[in-house]
Amino acid sequence: MIRRPLVSSLLVLALASCGGATTTASSTGDAATAGDDYSGGDAATGGDVAQDEAGEAGGGDSGLEGGDAGGLCHLDPPGSLFTFHVHNGGSATLSLAYGCGGALPIVLPTSQGVLGIGPGPADTCEFTCEEVYAGTAGQSCSDCGPGYGAPLAPGATVDIAWDRRVYTEIHPDTQCVASGQPCAMGMAVPAAAAQKGTITVCTGTSLGSGYCSTSEDVPFTLDTTGSAGTIEVK
Repeated sequence: MIRRPLVSSLLVLALASCGGATTTASSTGDAATAGDDYSGGDAATGGDVAQDEAGEAGGGDSGLEGGDAGGLCHLDPPGSLFTFHVHNGGSATLSLAYGCGGALPIVLPTSQGVLGIGPGPADTCEFTCEEVYAGTAGQSCSDCGPGYGAPLAPGATVDIAWDRRVYTEIHPDTQCVASGQPCAMGMAVPAAAAQKGTITVCTGTSLGSGYCSTSEDVPFTLDTTGSAGTIEVK
């Protein structure tokens, strides 16, 4: 079972607190929410991605902004919204898994390693540092059932909204939060003309839930200087 935070208010956290949002769009353009966008879940997403050398020409690797420049307890704010349009151009029925909502299935190679665009890969309970610092994260995970995801039928498109941050696990200084509870810290990623990344698509029978029974990693390159881009899978 997927695990989620004890705090029920996390079910309605906005984009700024969980690093992304997900909506499902059919091939006819009708959109529906794929899953509540909140932090919490014992889901691992992403996959093995070979990290390219930092600074490669063409902007393939993400240079992180912010960091500790704002002080000991600094947290990078969310950036302008970018939407990944995930289009199934093949004949197989696929799906996307989001854990308990924060384990978005996209990772980006950065100067600090391959990191997820949601807090899930960085924190087992998908707790962001904003939640931990604010005291709303709780102290443990609880059950969120099968989790959340989105079916991706042939010809269909699913949208994943991204606030231009990636997440890494940190153990905050006790000056920032008394408990020192680990959390997923969001770090700003600058726009790039050729942003590399990998999306994990579910290929097995457990379609539309928060985990994949079997999966495939699909590399992509997108221009993130605009507000949206399309990832083709099949």
